[in-house]
Amino acid sequence: MTAQDVTADIPVPGVEIITEGQRKIIKNITEGYRIEIPGELIIARAVTPDLIEIHDPKTMCKEDPSCDPIMRIRVTGDNPQKLDLEKWFLLEEEKSGSPVYSPREKIIINGSTAYRIIENIPAVFDGYYYYWSRGAKVYYLRISAFDEEKYREFIETFRFE
Repeated sequence: MTAQDVTADIPVPGVEIITEGQRKIIKNITEGYRIEIPGELIIARAVTPDLIEIHDPKTMCKEDPSCDPIMRIRVTGDNPQKLDLEKWFLLEEEKSGSPVYSPREKIIINGSTAYRIIENIPAVFDGYYYYWSRGAKVYYLRISAFDEEKYREFIETFRFE
């Protein structure tokens, strides 16, 4: 089966998908978060709970072999010192010698501090990253500028469990 043929959610170990009316709840038990998505979107090309790709099956991989998802949610263990995100961003920028996480906007989503970062690399990616942290883990959600407004209400359902 190729990505172009996928029309339903692909099961991911440690991730529960619950359909409620016109929405789905993605409950990532392994990584400790949940988020709602529109019912017509699917989890595809994701095989581990630390990287979830959410696609539109109507347009998935059509005319685009790179097959970018609508949303990509990634969890990393990149914060072993358990720093708050602002300090973590500063440390990472210091290591790289570049303001890769700037400019950033501090926001609150479901009672948790998050950061919204604009990324615009012409011909590569124009969109946003939303970052959260908990313990030694850093969570981020990536979405294109084209899709961000349409799906922002769903991004705002992200919460830790």
